[in-house]
Amino acid sequence: MRTGWVIFVVLGLIGAAILAFIYPIVAIGLLAFVTGVAIWLAWRRLALTGIAGWVVLAAPLIGIGGLGWLGAEYIFGLAGDRTPAPSAAITDPMDPSQRAAVLDYARRLEFAEDSAEHHGQFDQNLIDTLGTMAIVAPQVNIHHTWKRDIRRGRIQLKITIIPRPGRPATERYDSLTPGVTYVWVDSLVMRTRDLGSARAVYVPEDPSVPAWSRTIALYRTKRWNQAVARWSPAQCWVCERSGWCH
Repeated sequence: MRTGWVIFVVLGLIGAAILAFIYPIVAIGLLAFVTGVAIWLAWRRLALTGIAGWVVLAAPLIGIGGLGWLGAEYIFGLAGDRTPAPSAAITDPMDPSQRAAVLDYARRLEFAEDSAEHHGQFDQNLIDTLGTMAIVAPQVNIHHTWKRDIRRGRIQLKITIIPRPGRPATERYDSLTPGVTYVWVDSLVMRTRDLGSARAVYVPEDPSVPAWSRTIALYRTKRWNQAVARWSPAQCWVCERSGWCH
């Protein structure tokens, strides 16, 4: 009987660790239950010899630590790296005098297409019938973004337009020129609890092409466990811990 309880505690801790990356709220519930069982076992001294004893003694500490970590992640979003903040010198990416600083900031970031580890989080598609290819890739940490980060401003996407053969260098697709364009998002305002708007500034790497902006919508959704960007049904991406922008 004692061995059965110890096995249950071990499997429960493993299950909670797996669920933490898929369904955090379920992981919190399971971890709380397993921690309670482990504390009960330790208090009743049902298995305090050998490996089983060490498991019973360690499980409450692991469980309490795990609950603290998961609680911080789920409630406050403290776990996980966020997109690095831009320098204080960048106040408006639309300002031509700040263009070099914005591009330097963007080039230091990691995007999903840059690593096989993030395969499937970016989207590559034909965007016309003549062979123009486009890639939209999220910055790998935007699913940890706080709303205050978006109010200040962060680069969240890299869009690469690969032109069809013979396409004029000045031709655009939906205002995007051939080559790389970075998407900066700032000035978030929540209109309701579940709906907000923000400014997206498109900054091409080509210095001869001016930056431009458009208003985007933010919808409150479930908590995301990875950065994702898609072309369809519209240009859309995970832009904060529990928000989807397009």
